[in-house]
Amino acid sequence: MRQDRRIVETLMERLARKQRLDGELTSGVRPGQAGWVLSAVARELHRSGGKRPAVVVVVPDAGRAQEVFEELGFFLGCGQGDDCLVSMLPEPHVSPYADISADPLVDMDLCAALFRLSQGDAGTVLVASAVALAQKVIPLRAFEDRCDLVGLDQEIAREDLVALLVQAGYRRMPVVDEPGCYAVRGGIVDFFTPAAHAPTRVEFNGDLVVSVRRYAPGSQRSIADLAEAYLHPVRQTILTADDPRSMLLDAANRSASPSSQVRLILDNIMSGVDFYGAEALLPAFHGGLAGIDAYLPSDLAVIQEDGPRIVEALGRHEKHLEEGFAHYESLSRLSFPPQAFYRSADEVIDAVEQRIVAQYRTVGLPATGEVRYPIDSVDQMLLAAELSRATRQRGAEVFEPLARQIRQWTAQDLTVLVACRDERSTKKVASFLRGYGLSVRDLGGDGLGPNSDMAEGDDRARAATSAVPGGSGAVGAGAVGAGAIDAGAVLLRAGRLSSGFVWPDAGLVVVSEPELFGTTTRRRSSSRPKGRALADLGQLKPDDFVVHEVHGVGRYIGLVREVVGGVPADFMAIQYAGTDKLFLPVHRFSVVRRYLAGSPDYKPPLDRLGGVTWQRKKGKVTDLVRRLAEQLLQVQAQRESQLGHAFSEGGEL
Repeated sequence: MRQDRRIVETLMERLARKQRLDGELTSGVRPGQAGWVLSAVARELHRSGGKRPAVVVVVPDAGRAQEVFEELGFFLGCGQGDDCLVSMLPEPHVSPYADISADPLVDMDLCAALFRLSQGDAGTVLVASAVALAQKVIPLRAFEDRCDLVGLDQEIAREDLVALLVQAGYRRMPVVDEPGCYAVRGGIVDFFTPAAHAPTRVEFNGDLVVSVRRYAPGSQRSIADLAEAYLHPVRQTILTADDPRSMLLDAANRSASPSSQVRLILDNIMSGVDFYGAEALLPAFHGGLAGIDAYLPSDLAVIQEDGPRIVEALGRHEKHLEEGFAHYESLSRLSFPPQAFYRSADEVIDAVEQRIVAQYRTVGLPATGEVRYPIDSVDQMLLAAELSRATRQRGAEVFEPLARQIRQWTAQDLTVLVACRDERSTKKVASFLRGYGLSVRDLGGDGLGPNSDMAEGDDRARAATSAVPGGSGAVGAGAVGAGAIDAGAVLLRAGRLSSGFVWPDAGLVVVSEPELFGTTTRRRSSSRPKGRALADLGQLKPDDFVVHEVHGVGRYIGLVREVVGGVPADFMAIQYAGTDKLFLPVHRFSVVRRYLAGSPDYKPPLDRLGGVTWQRKKGKVTDLVRRLAEQLLQVQAQRESQLGHAFSEGGEL
């Protein structure tokens, strides 16, 4: 039996018994391999009739959570949403003590995840970072009270539906083209719920709902007629507490904040204004926050990745919060202590330990105890170097190294899966490979994973797979069984994978887009700034020079408040050449960096909005970095391909 199947069977056995496996389940796990195995677990759980999470995969940080989530979606042939078997629990991307408003899209993602969890429809596998599990959120009862359902032939006044949307935090806009907004035109109300893939249009005849349908925001054309549609909160800064005054006054007494500041904040909260810095006062909106456990099944099991790194991540996060709170107190800023926003590191570690059924280590982190199934695999660095070299050689056949390597793999009865950027890229790669005489198959939305049992022809697994109802969750009629895929097959799939691998004991080879084209998979930004990025707006003062990722060098003027679509919002004002000014929403501050010059007296020339100077500079630097990266890749590939020399043991001097 293949090694991946043995790992899956062991996991399913432990999940059924809710019994922890001693030591490590496996070690040496490379990017992509966890998603391959866990996709099989998701299917097996789905076959038993599950729609709510039965297991949460806990990883060290948000970046890795996004990576594992995308791996699962790739192998399952789906993304987070309707009928998918996997969900991800987002973590806040800024500290409550940062001088910056949270990105509303991140809060919407969290509210969408909370809604799916509250409805028991979040798939069978949940992926979460350690910090995501530590966060406290809007209490479940308060959240559910702000959820509602609008259905065909329902009697409800248009104004009452609008009031529900306002209470749930939706913003009124002329046209709905992004989540968290609503629009009203005559007897039509449009709204875009973050948990949905498209906005909803509700048509009224008086107080009677006569039509509910999804539509495409670009063309405004209908996509599907609905019998009913849910709406749920789109942000956590909505008032659900009867009286936030007492919590605010207690916090003001601790921090010695002026009473005028408390009155202004209280007025903003009571009037429903989404004001700058509201996230730092989130507990007051709800009379206190609740642990994420309230939304999770009581029998949820845990699969843990890299336990030591999880402990380190929680420790760093806790220290960061304590330092931020101490800084706020020193400035007499109105705030709440860290325990109002997060559970302690010890609490999270204890909760995870009580539910663990298995744990594994990724490549580069040695296991300290017994390992049931150590993985012996290699990355695709050598292939990436060969493909990169072929692209630079004039007259060279770019895909010849890939075709040659695929022939070697298939001769060993290894199944080859090539991940491409999109459908267009998939067709292009398929055409090239067929030109080399290879037989390839485009999987489209078909599911793929160890329980496809590609090499073993297990009729029971094939029958179980075909018996699952269809849908966009990639387990139905499109699921792949042994009759459809044989050992030695060459498969193509559009989707994101960060890197590939060769796993002989699983009979599988995966080649990712970065190895094919030298590009990197897009990933959501981490919660912590990198490089010269700003940690918060407190690092800037008026007249500082800044660099915008798209527009280049400008001069920071300060924070301004503007009313957009009837809603007040905070913006960073940046001066560019001439009279050009950019007003950047404060939640997008991560695209701006402080300008660092060799001399503090140096004043760089300002770029012009829409000009070409900055783009030329970026292009030159990007080209230089790419060349350097290719050289380093070649050097590393050459080192990997050469045999080392084993020296004899030294004797006594």
